[in-house]
Amino acid sequence: MEKYIIALSLLLAGLSGLSHADESAEKNTHSEYDRGTFSFYAPIHATNLKVEGLPVPVESSVGDLFDAHTHYFTFGFKWQGEKWFHSVEIWEGQYEPFGSGKSISGPLGKTNADVYLDMRQRISEYRTGYNFLRSGDFKFWVIGGLREYDQTVDVYSQLSKTPNIPTMQGLGDVNKDTLNSRWAEITIGLQVDYSIMPNLTLTGLHMAGVIGGSSKQTDVKMQYAMDNGLFFDAGYRWHKFDSDGLEITENGALIGFGYQF
Repeated sequence: MEKYIIALSLLLAGLSGLSHADESAEKNTHSEYDRGTFSFYAPIHATNLKVEGLPVPVESSVGDLFDAHTHYFTFGFKWQGEKWFHSVEIWEGQYEPFGSGKSISGPLGKTNADVYLDMRQRISEYRTGYNFLRSGDFKFWVIGGLREYDQTVDVYSQLSKTPNIPTMQGLGDVNKDTLNSRWAEITIGLQVDYSIMPNLTLTGLHMAGVIGGSSKQTDVKMQYAMDNGLFFDAGYRWHKFDSDGLEITENGALIGFGYQF
């Protein structure tokens, strides 16, 4: 009987020790979580745009889109910890009209083709990352996320004759097609951070849609964080995705600013 009492005492002591260890680990986990920082920011993509899949490919520069924009909104929120981060970003813009013209060779010679677009676009994204490796000043993150696209494109196309071509039926008429697209995709990717100095970080990121879409995105940027919580981003983004038979490529400067606390 004494042996059973001793054994039971040892078992209870062991369980008590495990319980204390679990509580300690839980406290450490919460402590690590509490050390994270929150930030609000505005990620601004000053993009060039190329739209393929139309009678004439449309290419517009940053200046063209700036002149054509009628609405633009961007917002970001992020929690950053030692091992994890979570972020939500929204971009929304409306541009009208913009486009290009081109001469097309046909049976009767050359015809002028003009294509102009009205585009309304919103991209919303949730992203989470896990720091699986740290080596010196480098941090490596595996990333997963959910991205939603909501886009409406009004396509205005017009064929017009050149001086040496006889008038044809339908030539000069303006045709309008409206493409509405809304879809979501699961994305995965890899991010590498390099700490150049305590307040300056270089980040490289590549993500791709794997379920529900096939987008691809590459970012390279620098972030400078001030001691008062303000920070500034500057870099480059390349983003490509398909929508209703259109292949859309956006690339250009990536700039941003925000506040972390």
